[in-house]
Amino acid sequence: MWEARLVTILYANERGVSPKMLRGQAEVDKVNAESYAEQRERPLDRVVADFHAVHAQLLKRLDRLTDRDLSDPKRFEWMEGQPLEKLVAGDTFEHYAEHRPMIQAWRNR
Repeated sequence: MWEARLVTILYANERGVSPKMLRGQAEVDKVNAESYAEQRERPLDRVVADFHAVHAQLLKRLDRLTDRDLSDPKRFEWMEGQPLEKLVAGDTFEHYAEHRPMIQAWRNR
């Protein structure tokens, strides 16, 4: 879900539209709860297939960006002084690392 949101953000940016960013932990928690409620009954094979498709789309969108696009904290006004790479990290590999112990515990059950 977070990668899909990131794809949407990058797509909006490509079109010259300032994406709507979440502000604060309360908004993040709300989006997480809504997504969980919507997705919880989906078959695991569909979740995994969608994950791989979204990840491929994300890689395509990221490949279109320059080093400056990713690292310049002033490049995108909607990032409010943060470099885009921070958002990418938070919605990808940092997010995976955060949840890896929970997923491993679930798999071990």
